[in-house]
Amino acid sequence: MTSLKKFFPTQLSLNMLSGSISMGLGLIVSAIKYPLYIHFLGYEHYGSWLLLSTILTFAQMGLLGITPAIIKLVAEERGRGDNEAIQEYFVTSICVLIAICIAILGLVVLFKWQIVVMMGLEGGNAELVASLMIYMVVFSMGALAYQVLNSVIGGVGRLDIANYSQTALQVAPLILSVPLLLMGKGVISLLLANVFAYLFMFVINYVKLRSMIKVDIFKISSFSWKRLRAMFSFGFNIFSGSMLNVMVLPIAKIVITRSIGVEGVPVIELAYRAGMQIRGVFEVAFRALMPEVSKLSSEGSRNSFLEMKKVVSKAYLLLFFGAIPLYAVIFLMAEGLFKVWLGGDYIPSIPNSFRVMLLATFISLVGVIPYYICMGLGKVGRLLVHHIAVAGGTLVSLGVVLFVGSGVDVVSVAWCFVPGAFLGTVYLFVFQMKTKYNFLCEQA
Repeated sequence: MTSLKKFFPTQLSLNMLSGSISMGLGLIVSAIKYPLYIHFLGYEHYGSWLLLSTILTFAQMGLLGITPAIIKLVAEERGRGDNEAIQEYFVTSICVLIAICIAILGLVVLFKWQIVVMMGLEGGNAELVASLMIYMVVFSMGALAYQVLNSVIGGVGRLDIANYSQTALQVAPLILSVPLLLMGKGVISLLLANVFAYLFMFVINYVKLRSMIKVDIFKISSFSWKRLRAMFSFGFNIFSGSMLNVMVLPIAKIVITRSIGVEGVPVIELAYRAGMQIRGVFEVAFRALMPEVSKLSSEGSRNSFLEMKKVVSKAYLLLFFGAIPLYAVIFLMAEGLFKVWLGGDYIPSIPNSFRVMLLATFISLVGVIPYYICMGLGKVGRLLVHHIAVAGGTLVSLGVVLFVGSGVDVVSVAWCFVPGAFLGTVYLFVFQMKTKYNFLCEQA
């Protein structure tokens, strides 16, 4: 960290750099663990673990919008120096996640076997998932507590710590699971490895947070209905917009399945995920803008808005001098990269679809900076409109291809993501031209 600070003297620079490093390391870990787990568990048992993990996914959906709300609201209170308010947001959000997990636990206890049947499992795999389901809910509570803690750390201006701990949480379970897998513990190995990794990182981050600001997770009296309303008021629009975008890819898969067959689904999935992971290398860096803009806007001084203008200008420099060259190189080398990676499983529609998705994800990446400015200023209603524009543009395009076009293929479905990305980005830029941020920076 000391060496990094010599090259990146501001905390914001460290926050942005750490996000890109974390995403890059995460991609490497993902490339390693997938074949490793398949080797030890086989496709069926690893698939059972992935289905079991959907419990954590559903639990996380309950926090959609709340975690960015925590970062934004804590950053504002940090700018005002109100540590008691930060304590209230921390405890209140912990109480919310406990309520979410209790509700999920109740559903699992009552409908455990119905859920297993709905997953399409039978025989030994069904019994395995059913036996671990309750333990997975308990683990989910700890995992969500870690996410809340990381959001508070990000809100007080240390997104670098949050990003690096996220990387550690991808590496640690991989390392911890190997001895257990060698001992023949199977799927339980992955659950135990994740439990120990999350518990360890939660303790480390909690101690680090307490060294920066006095907070007490056990001070239940800090629960505040006022803070709860503020979090939900900010987070609801983000939650609604995120849910809209979550629906788009499954609908695209259905269109492909009904038109050309299920064999086309892995192609669109691979093209979409690969494009989003490349986008994520820069998106996680720009995420650091949100707490910084929030803190500076809460200060309200002329110098703070001059600083805000500098911060955003640097972000655009990173976008155009970092993202554009990387995207261009990957676009040109896509065919060769996929041939090497997939070997005998390579088909020409994969790089063609990926290049289209690369265009769509780059267009949406251009809108990420005004997106986080919007979030930092608390203009969450605008973000909901943005998500509606993205999802609406994509879904309308899918309808045109399906009912008006001459034929449906994977590449034509991939092109449907471009109009939505364009509409969403244009909307954000139009809003930025009219926003309080632009006006105040001009005044400064």
